[in-house]
Amino acid sequence: VNLSKCIVEVNDSPPTSDNGKRSLESHALTTKQYFLVNLSKCIVEVNDSPPTSDNGKRSLESHALTTKQYFLVNLSKCIVELTGTAVIGLFYLLIGDQQVGMLLGYWIVTLFGISISGAHFNPAITLVIMLRKNSSFGTRRLKGLLYMGAQFLGGIIAGMVALFIVESSNHDLAVKPVRVDEYTEMDTKKGFAAMVSELSGSFALIFLFMICTDKKTQFSSDKVINCFIIASSYCAARLMGGGRLVTAIQQIPFDNTLLSRSSQTLTYKLVGPLLNPALAFGQCIVSGFDFTYWFQYILMPFAGSALALVFYELVFVRSQEYMAEDTEDESDAGLILDTHSPKSDEKKERKASVEEEEEEEKEEKA
Repeated sequence: VNLSKCIVEVNDSPPTSDNGKRSLESHALTTKQYFLVNLSKCIVEVNDSPPTSDNGKRSLESHALTTKQYFLVNLSKCIVELTGTAVIGLFYLLIGDQQVGMLLGYWIVTLFGISISGAHFNPAITLVIMLRKNSSFGTRRLKGLLYMGAQFLGGIIAGMVALFIVESSNHDLAVKPVRVDEYTEMDTKKGFAAMVSELSGSFALIFLFMICTDKKTQFSSDKVINCFIIASSYCAARLMGGGRLVTAIQQIPFDNTLLSRSSQTLTYKLVGPLLNPALAFGQCIVSGFDFTYWFQYILMPFAGSALALVFYELVFVRSQEYMAEDTEDESDAGLILDTHSPKSDEKKERKASVEEEEEEEKEEKA
């Protein structure tokens, strides 16, 4: 709307015609003015405005938009999802072993995106929102696929940025299960423990996320408090999933005297559960397409999200509905008991006696 105003401020307005009015005819304009005048028309041609609704206003509902319009309307939300996922992934790779830092970082990022995109930052969460009955995505679930694409891209960007911060030649950024005994020569890792960790942690995270984002079940209507609860849920889910005992990032300290990487001592940075398929995918990509543990860190969070969805819809929501019905029945029963209480009977008797006395006085006066 303000594009034409900005153009007028920067560039002189078109010349006047014989009647004193500004002329937009092509023969009265310079080449630059002619281009600027028609710029808005070109924008309209490229991006059709949304159709009008019944009340005459522009409608941004998904069913009223074409595929191109739907993508353009949700582009800003996808950018927020990409940025938030990348920032969280960077936090994980740099300070994943510090729970306080992860809590504060996740809280700030969630505050940044909660009002724009819903602050999913996780394909497993987006998948659950897509599959819910009363989804915030509406009847058209294409936005969920756009979110997931942006999140996976954000995971790759997080890994690429981390390569510039840490010594990429000495570090393997892909998460792996820790070894059973780090001081033995056996390379036995906690693969099954990592699978259970990602499954249970994702279940807890996504279940609490649905509670916090559903207006019927959320703990607070204040966005700041609600975002803090979501961030706390992420840290709590990571601790419930085994903390720093299961998942780590394998590191190889650099030593110029050692010619081969195999002769160097392997160490671990104990970071804890990841609970995010997009971040795991990005770490695998930047680590030389190392998808050795894709089952634990990419597939298991989706399985945990499916379990969380089933438990939330079939158990938690229905139990809340039953409890609400019970409280209504109790309140109705309390009203009925109150009407038959001795105090209410005494009040009725007093009122009746007062009315009888008033009627007797009226008769005597008559």
